[in-house]
Amino acid sequence: MPKRFDTVLVEVAAPGDDEHPALAAAEQCLSGERVCFELFHNLYHKALMDRDPADAVMAEARELLLGERRAQLGKLVARLGADGIRADANLCWAPDGWSELTRLAEQKRADVIVRPVQRRSRWERWTLGNADWQLVRYSPCPVLLVKKRLA
Repeated sequence: MPKRFDTVLVEVAAPGDDEHPALAAAEQCLSGERVCFELFHNLYHKALMDRDPADAVMAEARELLLGERRAQLGKLVARLGADGIRADANLCWAPDGWSELTRLAEQKRADVIVRPVQRRSRWERWTLGNADWQLVRYSPCPVLLVKKRLA
């Protein structure tokens, strides 16, 4: 008998985009099942992190960016809810998003992690990126890496 999925952790690379390959793959694979999608987005931006924390302009820029991404994730959660899928949004700000993803997978007891892979050069296509490799290596559950559809 196949394993039943209760919680699926889906990384959303850019919540404001129209296409979400990992989310689309999770929806396609799990259509008809009663599953909860935990959407995850890491909002790390080196230019905003390495500045002086007392810099008011940079602090305001960080807060604006966080608010925008929260709203975008909220729209995705609402869309999934309209389709009858339970979903929740998780936003973090960390230089190593893969470790936050593994921590969240443990916390939420995820059955699987679905993550989009970034476009790479011809040589890099034969290998995993460092973050992908670390996620596969340390994940407490299976990882499904999804690439954008070629058309």
